[in-house]
Amino acid sequence: MYLRVSAAVLVFLLSYGGFLAAGVPASWVTHRLNTRLARANASVVDVHGTAWHGSGQLDYARNTLGTLTWTTSPWPLLTGRLSAFLRLKGSDVTARARVSAGRGNIVISDLHGRAALPLLVRLAQLPTALNGTLVADIPAATVDANGGLASARGRVEAHGARLSDLGVNLGILVLKVQPSHGGIRGTFTNSGGDLRIRGNLTLGEAGNYSLHATLQPGRGQNQLRDGLAAVLGAPDAQGRYHYDASGRLRR
Repeated sequence: MYLRVSAAVLVFLLSYGGFLAAGVPASWVTHRLNTRLARANASVVDVHGTAWHGSGQLDYARNTLGTLTWTTSPWPLLTGRLSAFLRLKGSDVTARARVSAGRGNIVISDLHGRAALPLLVRLAQLPTALNGTLVADIPAATVDANGGLASARGRVEAHGARLSDLGVNLGILVLKVQPSHGGIRGTFTNSGGDLRIRGNLTLGEAGNYSLHATLQPGRGQNQLRDGLAAVLGAPDAQGRYHYDASGRLRR
């Protein structure tokens, strides 16, 4: 009797697992995902495949970033959680990461990506023209229930960064971030540009941020020095110009 019951349960599980593997459309998982992404002004549309292996177009702020493909683990979905390996490929951005999401936060791990800086400037609606390529290596990050970045640890680099409107070469910018007191703290430096940049960045709840940076033009950069003095005032005793900003990141 025990063996017959066990065999029946096993057959049921295998049959049900086969139904899940073959029968759940991609729209089933993207519907749940879009509910969360909507808070970050993003969505996955034009989906194909199944909940386990599928693809769709990732839109953010009315911009199509590229094709998002996913491979999900079936059993977490049965309990209302999403565990997936994601890849994004577009003309100006590529990325891959592991994502786990439920009713609370979205946990992102092993994020590796590359994007054109003009695309990111446009998406963030920054009032400047910035050229170059952003390279991200983020072992761990958390997005809260409202779509805000709650925690992050890793490194982001901007290669060939240049303020094209001003003709200023920033070289290679490096931002290192880590969790700090319910938010994120970052330090950034650069090398190889027309000026030396050092600074700190803090990001708190609801996307509130504060930034402090020092800018020190290199030798012979008299025009740049005059421009910084006109905007930021006189330098300190070490010849550094100070820049401070605070506000709220756009979601």
